[in-house]
Amino acid sequence: MFEKHPNFRKRYPRGSFWSGYEHHQSTGLRDLRASESYILEQQKHHNIKIVDDTQKKMSVAEQDTAYSERAAE
Repeated sequence: MFEKHPNFRKRYPRGSFWSGYEHHQSTGLRDLRASESYILEQQKHHNIKIVDDTQKKMSVAEQDTAYSERAAE
């Protein structure tokens, strides 16, 4: 490829298209159960603590009890 297209060397100075240290694969090509298992076991697999930072549902505010109708009179 580099012989056929000399300008490729500018974009890939190391002469390779692959990083050599990282790999990503779509879960669509893998077994669904294996993907699901990996997702559910990430905490154990990577030995990390997962922080639950999902947004909680906001509740409707209760009536303000600090304000009384008598104070308005």
